[in-house]
Amino acid sequence: MVAHAIHASSPEADRPFLDITCTALPEALLESELFGHERGAFTDAKTSKRGLFEEAEGGTIFLDEIGDMPLSLQAKLLRFLEAKSFRRVGGLKEIKVDVRVIAATHCRLPELIEKGLFRGNLYYRLNVIPIEIPPLAQRREDVPDLLSHFVRTYARELRKEVFGFDEEAMRRLAAHSWPGNIRELRNCVERAVLLARSPQLTVADLPPEMRRGEVAAAAATGGPFVLPERGVVLEDAIRGLLDQSLVRTSGNKSRAASLLGVHRDQVRYWVKKYGLDRWVRRKPKPGATAEAPV
Repeated sequence: MVAHAIHASSPEADRPFLDITCTALPEALLESELFGHERGAFTDAKTSKRGLFEEAEGGTIFLDEIGDMPLSLQAKLLRFLEAKSFRRVGGLKEIKVDVRVIAATHCRLPELIEKGLFRGNLYYRLNVIPIEIPPLAQRREDVPDLLSHFVRTYARELRKEVFGFDEEAMRRLAAHSWPGNIRELRNCVERAVLLARSPQLTVADLPPEMRRGEVAAAAATGGPFVLPERGVVLEDAIRGLLDQSLVRTSGNKSRAASLLGVHRDQVRYWVKKYGLDRWVRRKPKPGATAEAPV
């Protein structure tokens, strides 16, 4: 959405906007998608094909998850950025194009550079105007507006008489850590509107994980640790607090432990116990390529 907004606000808004996810295709096909190929370049290349860089002439090309682009293709992309020209797969002719390149990644590229998984020269060539998009957990003030937007969108799309969430449901939603960011929030609202039986959405319309852990919700909103009359699942409360502390510290277990008032080893034990796999840094097997940090 940010890439679309940049393109739409530019003088080239009427020109093409093309995007590709760098993890969606194997290396050989990804190169062909970006740069095109000549007839006979490989087994199934029965005709010549223009790549996305040619199709986006005068406009914008968006490379999503560029941190997962193979190293060999990174070198070819760097060459294009420097020369503004490229050759199709199997071709000899230099093709010059004028396009805006926007790249995005969930990875920390400097860390990948240290591990030899991303080219430093490509990183510095791309890093002209960096735009940090903080996770939803770090901009909770956006949650109410996003909820209202998606309620209107899905109420109209699903033809439901639904107008918003009640106070208690809003409190739960504001307290949630949103590990899936806006996609998770959007899916949550779609589910709630789809299952709604009244014009106002309540806690009963929320996903199961948001209907539990009231202690965690109180902590996130600055409220007191009050035991609800109907009780609480303690495991859910611990898991909720742990997840929020890791989101707030970007996965730093020592800082998360400080927030929770426990030892780092306790945090590591809880991460494993409660299956919070995205906060685990996996070590590559001998001889295997290292994975990007989770």
